[in-house]
Amino acid sequence: MLSGIALAQARASKFADAVRTASEIRDTGERDQNFRWIAFQQADAGDAQGATQLAHTIKNARYRAETLADIASLRAEAGHPEEARIRLQEALATAQQALPDESAEGRSSLLACAPEAGTSSSDPAMESIVVAQAVTGDPTGALETIGRMNDKTARDGLIERVAEYQAHAGDFAGAKSSISAISSDSCKTAALHGVAMAHFEAGNLSAALSTVSEMTNPEQKASTLTYLAGQVVKQGTFNSAVELLARARVIAAQITSKQERAPILLQIAHIQVQAGSRDEARKTLAQAVPDALAADEEDRNNHAWSSTLGSLIERQLEIGDLDGAFVALARIDDRSRPYVVWNTAQEQSKTGDTQGALAWAARQASPLDKAFALVGVAQGILDRLEPPNRQAGR
Repeated sequence: MLSGIALAQARASKFADAVRTASEIRDTGERDQNFRWIAFQQADAGDAQGATQLAHTIKNARYRAETLADIASLRAEAGHPEEARIRLQEALATAQQALPDESAEGRSSLLACAPEAGTSSSDPAMESIVVAQAVTGDPTGALETIGRMNDKTARDGLIERVAEYQAHAGDFAGAKSSISAISSDSCKTAALHGVAMAHFEAGNLSAALSTVSEMTNPEQKASTLTYLAGQVVKQGTFNSAVELLARARVIAAQITSKQERAPILLQIAHIQVQAGSRDEARKTLAQAVPDALAADEEDRNNHAWSSTLGSLIERQLEIGDLDGAFVALARIDDRSRPYVVWNTAQEQSKTGDTQGALAWAARQASPLDKAFALVGVAQGILDRLEPPNRQAGR
């Protein structure tokens, strides 16, 4: 109850009231977490001095360090680098004081590429400091902090983040040096993906592709090429996109798992249609269909939900393959089929292919399926006419 009131007061920028309310919380850990959140809101509102004073009252060293690191990031973004540097020094000194009983369960969400493992007491705070140092333009300091961490399994994930920040700041040589220190293949691949995106955003597709060539995981390599091709399509360079997609298809064929290969091939086909190459999309779908059907069968045997067939049907409808779409539709159970018919009709209609969507609806034998399909066609037309900002807010 008190936590909810304190957080509501902080959201309303009534920070003094929020602190008084949170001070009444008896549980020390819960009280510290509330102080941490209030301090962040206070700093974000521009009251860095008040936020820092509150941060220093937090008893838990981990929460205190994380709060100081957050304040540092916000001050750097506000154009106060010296103040950010001081807060980071305080955060680092505090993180090294964390006790075993101050550790939190699980791992930071920052470490998407790192393996799941237990984390040592000071490392969650260290992670916040590393990110703050990278955000404030101090990758060297961030890498030094990573070197001090007790949790060796967390280091690769954080180096990956630093490398991405370096690349987006234009320091590609520094990013490459950081990546060389990563031992985990998954983290190295994630870092290369980030660097490739930074090259592309800087207008250097050639460098982006050179970075992708360094990837060793075919799934990630094909996915990154496919993503880049999609961005190239948005720029209107269709021929280049088709070439990239052809390369992605060759690499996707090297993926051993049908569960992983099928969605990538389906995405490649989708972007090939967007690039105006239906013939290439048909070739890709010819490869994707047996994989998609096998992947769906495996999901059925494992009693797992799967969207593979729905995606396959959408791609088949994009190239006008109604017969193939009906073969796939026949594998979907009676309870799910009306919704799949609805969704696929909506997606096709949304792209502007109203006639194709109506043809799909007309082919439905079941009155229920036909009704759902027609609703989908209508919804797709509305989606196409509705302003994008209203669609996003729905």
